[in-house]
Amino acid sequence: MNRPGAWSYGRDVQAAVRWTGEGLAAARHTTCLTPRDQVYVNLDVAQHGVGSGACGPRVQPRYDLVAQPVSLTLGFRTC
Repeated sequence: MNRPGAWSYGRDVQAAVRWTGEGLAAARHTTCLTPRDQVYVNLDVAQHGVGSGACGPRVQPRYDLVAQPVSLTLGFRTC
């Protein structure tokens, strides 16, 4: 991934950026984004994966990912 101000973990996962999700959705190009003083961290607790109906059949009901509130605990340490 080669986006200014973005941090990548794994395969093109955008995790920490200097713009809001709303700003990213509204921008036609990444060059239109204005970095903010804050850093916004976006974490995916789960991902639907292949078979989500985007390219092929939907997943079986038992594997369907339903959005719901979650709680998670994060820890930080210096490297």
